[in-house]
Amino acid sequence: MLNYLFRYSNYQMRDYERKLALLELQSICGDSRLRRDKDKIMIVARNRLSRKKLEDLTFFSEVVFRNGKGDLTIIPRQVKYELSAKILKSNIEENNQKEIYELIINGKSNSRQLRYLTHLMHEYKGRYNPQLCKALINIANLKKNALILDPFVGSGTTLLECLLNGYNGIGLDLNPLSYLITKVKVESLALDIKSLKVYTEDLIRALQHKENQKINNKTLGSLYSKIAFQAPTDLDYLKKWFPLRNLIQIFTIIPEIFRFTDKRIRNLFFLALSDILIDLSYQDPGQLRIKRRSEEKVEKEVYQVYFSKIRYYCNIISTYQLVKPLQWKNGIRNYLGDTRNLRKVLGLSDDSVDLIVTSPPYATALPYIDTDRLSLMLFGYINKGSLRQLESRMIGNREITQTERGRLEEELVQDKIIPRSVKLLIMKIYKLNKYSSVGFRRKNTAALLYKYFSDMYQSMLEMHKVLKKNKYCLMVVGCNSTRAGERDIFIPTDDFIGDIGESIGFRLKTKLCLNIQPSYMIHKKNAIRRESVLFLIKG
Repeated sequence: MLNYLFRYSNYQMRDYERKLALLELQSICGDSRLRRDKDKIMIVARNRLSRKKLEDLTFFSEVVFRNGKGDLTIIPRQVKYELSAKILKSNIEENNQKEIYELIINGKSNSRQLRYLTHLMHEYKGRYNPQLCKALINIANLKKNALILDPFVGSGTTLLECLLNGYNGIGLDLNPLSYLITKVKVESLALDIKSLKVYTEDLIRALQHKENQKINNKTLGSLYSKIAFQAPTDLDYLKKWFPLRNLIQIFTIIPEIFRFTDKRIRNLFFLALSDILIDLSYQDPGQLRIKRRSEEKVEKEVYQVYFSKIRYYCNIISTYQLVKPLQWKNGIRNYLGDTRNLRKVLGLSDDSVDLIVTSPPYATALPYIDTDRLSLMLFGYINKGSLRQLESRMIGNREITQTERGRLEEELVQDKIIPRSVKLLIMKIYKLNKYSSVGFRRKNTAALLYKYFSDMYQSMLEMHKVLKKNKYCLMVVGCNSTRAGERDIFIPTDDFIGDIGESIGFRLKTKLCLNIQPSYMIHKKNAIRRESVLFLIKG
């Protein structure tokens, strides 16, 4: 018999993290005898456990293997990943590589680092924690060449964790900015850091020569004509949202980025620019919708803000070189497209996916396109004419016309597809708002909720078809509330998604409730009141 000791992570762990940690161990230890203590778990195993599986663990600071000849200590890669994030916040000079390396290899992480490596790149509303994603992948206990699908890629959390843990990953999203964020997070890790630093300093020098140029509308028009995006940016719109000086400097950055022939370098530099846009604009960063700040003095040293951001991105990739897996491979494919048609977009056949791990959009809680509008406009992904069209295609969107609302309400009354539990609550909201004096947004709620759950039904049909039999579909689902008539109505989205899954052919094995983080409560009207992981299995 072989003895293993697993020490929990050194930070204060949440209840759900301890539950996930136990599920991780059970997936690799089978029927081994297990004993839990306050800060550790002890296991007596019949056979030696896979070293790779032990190194993959998420919520443990170390694993000690006791074989009678001495102890062997294994530090999971997760500890090193989180230490690398801590180093980026420290005062250690980048040129002191030896000190950084020693800290990562031999150090102990005693504080929670929710993001690390390229997860640190670019803000994105509604992301979920990479540790949660990684633990779910581990619980599935996949074979080496398994294929993992994320049908709602968002900011790329799942696909990046697939890469870091040696699995093939495939995913898609309708938001062009999500596509760019994910592409950079995955592809930039393969960049040669020496070359990247040379390109970065080359870009900085080129822009430093432009710092004293004239600031006027004529200059802006000249710069605008040189921008090489496939679709023209909406200049009049952007002029309303940026101080003239800031916009001119932004427009001088774009042609300089296009000088680089390596698309991975270009995309990295564009993502860094996107990451600072809200800070340079009149958009209020504390609002989900695109609203102006109360204080409009937002002129900044644009170049200096940008230089800081691209150097930070370089440091992230440089730090990765110290912690990357020995056998690095990129089996990741990322697509721009609609989950309701994922088999055609991704070219997947039925019964071809080993695991689905995803966090679907919230039910009318986040205006995804509105939040990202400045980046989408600047990079030519949308203009004022196509904005509404893209918004209407997004699952969980909050904008419909009066005509669309009427059509959806008629479909709701006649619907015989969505589960009865879902329909009953939506009808309740519909009646409460119909016979009350409420504004048009509240009048829209029932129709929008019906559209959301109908879209999720279609998406989950596609997911069910591509997943192999007896394999997991793991979904992190958030629930929020709405106001109907004079009443607050809780929307149990996790339960409804589970009901939809079972109506399609999934079996709900269990539901794990998560602790809601304070950050979810920033926008109280749209606050996520409950979040759960659904463990669905294809029967």
